[in-house]
Amino acid sequence: MASHPDSSHSVQVRLGGGLLEALQKRCLRTGESVDHVIHSALAEALDLDHHTIYQVSTSGALVQGVYSGCVRIGNLLEHGDFGLGTFDGLDGEGILLDGCCWQARSDGSVVKPPADALGRSGW
Repeated sequence: MASHPDSSHSVQVRLGGGLLEALQKRCLRTGESVDHVIHSALAEALDLDHHTIYQVSTSGALVQGVYSGCVRIGNLLEHGDFGLGTFDGLDGEGILLDGCCWQARSDGSVVKPPADALGRSGW
């Protein structure tokens, strides 16, 4: 059966209680959707590339003055290895490159933030 690569299909699956509970706990812990976790697991099991974009917030929120952090850097690193963003209270620019997160501060210094630092818009 051939289909367009961007088409979407539904599959109905029965999961045992333990598997469903583990899936739900992971989604609560990471913020990932059930669809994303299942897509990722299937792609890995079938040895296929799986690319997604993980966005924490938007530049529109910054324009409206929303500066508080909303995701821990440690959690952010679970979603990818490349990105840009800001930190809680606009405390520097965030650079995620090759799986390492860097914080470029207004004084010109660049440091590795702790895993529990709060990231903000972008990423």
